[in-house]
Amino acid sequence: MTMADEDRAPRDAASTTATSFVGRGDQVRKLRWLLGSEVDDRCPPLLVHGPETTGKTAVVREVLRQTGRPVAYTSARACANARNLIGSALVQLREQGWLGDRAGLACSGTADLLNVLRSAKGSDIAAYWVIDDVETLADGSRNTESTRFLQFLVQLRHFNLPCNLNVVLVSRVSWDSFQQGCSHEENSPTGIFFPAYTVQQLQEILMGERQTLVPKSTATVTQGEDGADEGRREWKRFLSIVVPAVSQYTGSIHMLRYLCSKLFASFDKSDRFGSRLQRVIQHMRARGISNVTLAEFFERDRVSQVQSGADFASLDSHSQAFVSSLPYLGKLLLLSAYVAGWNPHTSDNRVFGRTKTVKRRRKDPQLMNRKAEKVQEAKLAGPGTFTVDRLMAILRSLFKLEGTYLEDADLMDEFERDGGERAEDYIRSKVHSQETYQMIKTFTCQSLLSPGSVDSGSMCSEHYRLQCNLKESAALKIAKSLGIQLADYLVYV
Repeated sequence: MTMADEDRAPRDAASTTATSFVGRGDQVRKLRWLLGSEVDDRCPPLLVHGPETTGKTAVVREVLRQTGRPVAYTSARACANARNLIGSALVQLREQGWLGDRAGLACSGTADLLNVLRSAKGSDIAAYWVIDDVETLADGSRNTESTRFLQFLVQLRHFNLPCNLNVVLVSRVSWDSFQQGCSHEENSPTGIFFPAYTVQQLQEILMGERQTLVPKSTATVTQGEDGADEGRREWKRFLSIVVPAVSQYTGSIHMLRYLCSKLFASFDKSDRFGSRLQRVIQHMRARGISNVTLAEFFERDRVSQVQSGADFASLDSHSQAFVSSLPYLGKLLLLSAYVAGWNPHTSDNRVFGRTKTVKRRRKDPQLMNRKAEKVQEAKLAGPGTFTVDRLMAILRSLFKLEGTYLEDADLMDEFERDGGERAEDYIRSKVHSQETYQMIKTFTCQSLLSPGSVDSGSMCSEHYRLQCNLKESAALKIAKSLGIQLADYLVYV
């Protein structure tokens, strides 16, 4: 089957994907062709690469979803090392029934992975293993180890395995940037390049997201067909001003979405809108271009509006709606981030460890006064940064102590019969899931979490530092909705 044959194929739900992603038709068609057909589902190792926020992950997810085959999605940034990547992939493939119970075996390296795959004789259909943020594996002190792991993945098809596991790598950089030191073409993955969006493509993407980005109070001012057309024309005029101005400094579609959702409300006030847009750009140029700087600017702007007489009730109702819309694990993740930000890392063992139940001695009043002073200093300084590893450890501890599984009597009886080992596996599978890592990314995009520094994006996940932007009132509301006493887990209380 050639790409020409693919182009002559009937137009169906899968082929329309090429038009649903702006400026990515060629990439979608090439990816579908390389993934193979129902008759021959063999696929060479793929490297989907290009600049940040160019639709790589979204296209790969959608095209693979349409195949209907088992897919394991992992992130090198979230998993940090090869062992965690392998473990996450095997758990997902087992849950989809592709590997059976063999996927539950502990894998400490590539040799164990080969043993599991060689024993998977019942896996007749093809499966795909997607590894996102591959470029983070080449950072840090384990560069040599990580590049060997990547080379192993590329050569996986040469091991004569009884199962068909295809590898799809997603990266910001090309294969040459990993410095594999191999000149053989057969040891390199097949590349699919995603170029940066043009200004016209960015405007087209945002034009289609108007209903999502425009606040309802603004979008529903005009009613009827004529009003809807006028609203679209106004949104188009707005994009024709904002996108060319901001794209000179960043091509990130996430930043543009955030900017447009914040700035459009003042677009009808032309004098205020122009000056506000210029202040945003000046702020980004002075403080660096990142979601952190944008969140900082709009937070200051919001505070100034509140101080000048903004409606407190509307802000409070928005906060309540936000809390109620979060999933259970998302609420627990935000609470964990809040605890990680306000508690020093040295207190984690005391708060969640064995020493938590130890009887405390009477405290010296002088020490209590000194502690109160330190608490005030900490509140003035604001929350600190924390690593993703520490965030996941606190989330695991909170889930273990406060999780909803404790209310399931049958499940608790089963855990007791197994001696507690199954309980640890259950907690680990719930917390260390791909959905959890995806929520961290989502909260970062929504500025609920911020990178610890502007250059945090180049760090490996285990050292990736975050900062929690959640206010105390919001944290208390989330804790109340979960039935958790937040004060039990905060040192400064």
